[in-house]
Amino acid sequence: MIRRLTLASFGKFAGASFPFRPVTLFLGDNESGKSTLFDALFEQLCSPKGNSKQGMRLKERYGEKRLASVEFDGAPLDLDPDEFLSLFAIDSGDIKLPMESSASWLDRVKSKLFSGGIDPAALARSLEGEASTQGNRAPAKRLATLERERLAAERELEGLASRRSELIGREEGVRGSSDRLAALERALEAKLAAAKEREALVEERRRIVERESLRSALESLDRLESLRREEERTSGYRGDESGKLLDLERALRAAEEARSRAAARAGLLAERRAVEARKVAELASTNERIARDAALASQLRRSLGRSPTGRPALAVGLVAGAGVLGAIAGALALPRAIASLPAWLGAIAGAVGLLVVALVVLILLGALASAGPRRGGMEAVRDEWRRRAGVGDSGSGASDDVLAASTYEGLVAALAAKERGADELALRLGRERSELEALEGQIRSGSGEIESLDRAAAEAERALSRWLAERGLPSAPAYQAARAEHAALASRVKEAEGEVGKACERLGVRDERALKVEATVRIGKLDALISRPGLSEADARRAEAELAGLRAETEELREEKTRLVASVSGGLGEVKGSLGELPARILECERTLARLAAEARGVEQARSASALAKRIFETMAEDSGLLLAELSGEIASAFAGLVAEERSVELSRFDVESARVVDSGGSMRPLDQLSEGTRDSFLFAARLTLAARSPEGILVLDDPFLSLDAARTRSALRYLAEFQGRTGWQIVIFSKDSGMERMVADRFKEAGVVRLP
Repeated sequence: MIRRLTLASFGKFAGASFPFRPVTLFLGDNESGKSTLFDALFEQLCSPKGNSKQGMRLKERYGEKRLASVEFDGAPLDLDPDEFLSLFAIDSGDIKLPMESSASWLDRVKSKLFSGGIDPAALARSLEGEASTQGNRAPAKRLATLERERLAAERELEGLASRRSELIGREEGVRGSSDRLAALERALEAKLAAAKEREALVEERRRIVERESLRSALESLDRLESLRREEERTSGYRGDESGKLLDLERALRAAEEARSRAAARAGLLAERRAVEARKVAELASTNERIARDAALASQLRRSLGRSPTGRPALAVGLVAGAGVLGAIAGALALPRAIASLPAWLGAIAGAVGLLVVALVVLILLGALASAGPRRGGMEAVRDEWRRRAGVGDSGSGASDDVLAASTYEGLVAALAAKERGADELALRLGRERSELEALEGQIRSGSGEIESLDRAAAEAERALSRWLAERGLPSAPAYQAARAEHAALASRVKEAEGEVGKACERLGVRDERALKVEATVRIGKLDALISRPGLSEADARRAEAELAGLRAETEELREEKTRLVASVSGGLGEVKGSLGELPARILECERTLARLAAEARGVEQARSASALAKRIFETMAEDSGLLLAELSGEIASAFAGLVAEERSVELSRFDVESARVVDSGGSMRPLDQLSEGTRDSFLFAARLTLAARSPEGILVLDDPFLSLDAARTRSALRYLAEFQGRTGWQIVIFSKDSGMERMVADRFKEAGVVRLP
C-alpha cells in the first residue's frame, strides 16, 4: 500500500508531500493538480520507458527534470503501464475498457482465464485431419510414398559401396608419395603460424590505434556535450539585444540629465529667492520706520491745517497776493476799458474797480498782520518732529527735510513728501513680496518636477537593473562580455560538432547518440581483444617487416607444394578416374536415405502431436464455455451492485463488442445501444471483475462517475466498499465534486481527504 507521495519537482508541485490512506480522496477544482498527481502516481507505479508513448507524454508535459517518489507500506507495486491504464485506473472520467487483440495486458488476463484466450473447440476441429491414421488421409499416403522411396535408395547404395571398396584398395599404393608432401605442409604451417603471429601483432597495434581513435571520438562527444551545456547556459545571449540595452542606458542618462537640469534651475531659483527674501526683509524693516514717520508727518500736517496761523492764513495771503496782482492789472487796464464803454457804463465800471482794489488792500494788510503768529506754529511742528522722529538739526538723511524747511509751504511739502514716501515704499514692498511669492511658486513647481524626474530616473534605473537581473548580469558591460563568451562557445561548439560529424561518418552512424553507443561497444570489444596494450608503433613496424619476409618464404613453400601435389595427384588420378562420380553418388544416396527417414519421422511426429493437441483442445473447449459463463455471472453480479437491480450479461467471446446486457425494459442489447450511464456502469463492473483476478492491489480513479447520476454514484461507492472489503485493495479517487467527500466518508471508515487549492 502507498503511504506517501512526494513531489520534489513535478508540474505545478514543488516540495509537496501527500499522505495516503486505504481510501484516499483528492478534492479540487479544474487545474488544481489532480491530473498531475494522477500522472505522478502512474510514473511511480509503472515506470514507463522513456521512448514509449506514455514516457514521451510525461517528458513533453513535465520535462526531463521532474522528480517524484513513493513510500510503500510493505512490498512496492510494479505494474505494466498498459494494464494499469486499461484496468486499474480511470483517467479523466474515461471509463472505456480497451480490449484490442494486440494489448499485452489482455493476453495475460486471457491466459489466466482461457489458457491464452484461444478457441479450443475450433482448434480441435482443425487438427482432426492431421491426427487421423486412415489410409485415405494425407499423412498415411505420404508415409507409404516415403517407404517406397527408402527401399529403392538402399538397394542403390549397396551396389555403390561394393564398387568403392574395390577402388580404395588400389589407392593405397599411391600414399607413399605423400610423405614428402606432408613434411612440406608442416614446414608451410610453421611459416604460416609465424606469419600469423606477426599478423596478430600488426592487428593488435591496429586495434590499439582504433581504440585510441574511438576514445578520442568519445572525448570529442563529451567535449561537445559540455560545450553545449555551457552554450545553453549562455543561450540568453544568443540574440543581440544591444539595441535594447542601449535604449535603456539612453533612457537612464536622459532621465538623469533632465533631473540635473531641473535641479540646477531649482538651485538658481533658490538663490534668487534668498536674495529676494533678504530684500523683502530689509524693505519690511525700512517700511516699518518710514510708516511711523509718515503717520507722524500726516498728524503734524493736519495740525498745521487746523491752526489759525496755519493753512487758512496761508490761503488768505495767497488770495491777498492774487488780489493785489489783480488790482494792479485792473488799474492798468481800467482806463482803456472805461474809454471803450458808454459813459454810464464806464462810470459803473470805474466805481467797481476802485471797490475791488480797496478790498484787496484790506486783505493784504490782514495777511501781513498774521505773519508773525504763523512762524510760531511752524516752530512747534519742527520741535514735535524732532522729538518724536528722533532726529536732530545736524542729522542726515530724509528726516532732515522737515527740519530744513524754512517756509510754511516748504514744511507742508516736506511732511507730504514723508507720506508719499511711505506709500511708495509700501507699494514697492508689495511688489517685492509678490515677486518672492512667484519665486516660491516656481520653486514648489520645480520640486514637483524634480520628484517626477527622480521617479522617472529611478524607474529607468529599475528597468535597466531588471533587464540585467533577468540575464544574470551585474552591469551593462557584462552583457557584451557575455555575448562575446556565447559567441566563442558557439564557435567552439561548431568546431566540436565538426569533429563529432567526422567521427560519425568514419564509424558509419547517423547521430551522436548512435556514435556514443557504437564507440562504447567497439571499445569494449577492443578491450577484450587487446592483450598487449603497451605495444608500440615501433614494435608494430618491426612485425610488419618480419611479416613481409615470412610471406615471401611462405609463397616459395606453396609453389613447391604445388609441384609436389601435382606429382602425387598424378598417381591418384588414375584411381580417381576409375572412381568417377562414385563418391558423389554414394553421398547423394546417403543424403536421400537420411532425408526420407527424417521426413517420415516428421510426418509421424506431426500426426502424433496433432492427435495429442486435438485431445487437449477438446478438453479445453469443454472448460472455456464454463469460464465465459462464470465470468459473465461475475460481471452481472457487479453490474447489479452498481445499478441496484438484477441484470443479465452474456459474453460469447472475450471482448467488449460481444457483450450483451439486459436494459431496464428487459431487452438484451449490445453496449452501443445502451444509455451512457448504463454502459459506463457495465464497463466499470467489468473493469473491477477483471482487475480482481490480478494480484496487484490498487485502484486509481480520476472522476470515474461523470456519467452516473447521484443514485448510481452512491451504488458505485457502495460496491467499491464491498470490493475493498473482499480484496483489501487500496483505492485512490480524484474528484472536483465537493459532495463526494460526504459520500466517501459514509462508505469508507478509513478514508482520508486531501483538498487541493
